[in-house]
Amino acid sequence: MDERIFPLEIGRPIPEWNLRHRLPIDKPVSPECKDTGTIFRINSTYMDVTDQPFKDRQEGTCLADLLSQWNYWCWYMNHGPADLPKPLLFFKEKENPLESFLFCLYGFGMRASAAYRISMMPFILLMTSHRLMALWTCRDPIWPDAVNKVSVFEPDDPFNEPSGSTPIGWAETAHALDRNEYPEGDKKDMQSWSGETDPAANALLWEKDIPPKH
Repeated sequence: MDERIFPLEIGRPIPEWNLRHRLPIDKPVSPECKDTGTIFRINSTYMDVTDQPFKDRQEGTCLADLLSQWNYWCWYMNHGPADLPKPLLFFKEKENPLESFLFCLYGFGMRASAAYRISMMPFILLMTSHRLMALWTCRDPIWPDAVNKVSVFEPDDPFNEPSGSTPIGWAETAHALDRNEYPEGDKKDMQSWSGETDPAANALLWEKDIPPKH
């Protein structure tokens, strides 16, 4: 919980009923670790990410992705970038209208059929217009000096990505996938996990407030 949103709750103990819903940061919450489309940049100092909304998918699948994403972020915080799977893609830090359109288009599935995309085009164009309006009416973040100082990374950092031949953005990544030059759906199994091995079934346990076994 962000205490800035609920200032009256600052300093108060977490209710016992709410403890069941808090995700741990020192142990896995699902059997796999993967990124689901949140990354701008990774290096040895920080990971620049954006959170993605819930999507209408088969029951349990969306939460399964969120739990895998939580494992991904926690793995980076606890172990660094060395053994992280490749992200779904690296977003462009300066997004143009084409990239906004592709963001919304591929949000309905990286491998969706042409017929499906055509049928969804009115919704895709509507989402694109809303995204463009949001981008055009916002400004670049202004970080305090203290944040800028701790965000400096070495120019020769071996984990600085995207760099070299790594694709950036939806268009480059889609072409790289077609050429088998970038892994699709890269992930890793959580070796310390001893609970439900199926990610969707594990997510359903979380939905039912049944604490998973680690």
